[in-house]
Amino acid sequence: HNSRAIQAILESDPHLFIDAWKNISINSLNYFDAMIPANIKQKWQEGIDTGKTYYKLCGAGGGGFFLKMEIN
Repeated sequence: HNSRAIQAILESDPHLFIDAWKNISINSLNYFDAMIPANIKQKWQEGIDTGKTYYKLCGAGGGGFFLKMEIN
């Protein structure tokens, strides 16, 4: 999904980028559950369910942050 997102940027394809980001968001929530605080998990899942927001877990080691993409 990361490769698809990069390819979408290179091809200026916003629909492919959003689809790739959505899949990154779903996989991140499923596989990195322990690294996501409870108050963010609920918003994360709501965003996926509504198709309005998608998150990405970023960073490594002791720190990190979340990127949020809002779909208008």
